[in-house]
Amino acid sequence: MDEVLLVDIDNDSFILSPTENPNEDVDIIPPCYIDPLRKLIKKSAKLVKRTQKRRKENKLEEEELRQFKYEMSLLAAGFVDFFVATVGAYGDFINNGEFDREGFLSLKPELRPFL
Repeated sequence: MDEVLLVDIDNDSFILSPTENPNEDVDIIPPCYIDPLRKLIKKSAKLVKRTQKRRKENKLEEEELRQFKYEMSLLAAGFVDFFVATVGAYGDFINNGEFDREGFLSLKPELRPFL
């Protein structure tokens, strides 16, 4: 399980990281790929905290719950967008059942350390 990152978005920290520097894997992703996802995660973390607090106080309105679900769907879409942007073209590099690893990595050389 040393290839898995567990993130605590409530506390903006890593629970489990395969390296001594928990941000090492994230730091090698170029900002144009990771920054939009980071913004979504931060926004979602704030929303989750606010929603949990309102729920505990029994003040959560139906419209707030609808908005919460919508915002969470945007977060999910953000992860999909990230993965499509980083590895979405892998299928173009499968020929006769073989994966052209070097061809795929040459497509976006700025992502080579991450991939």
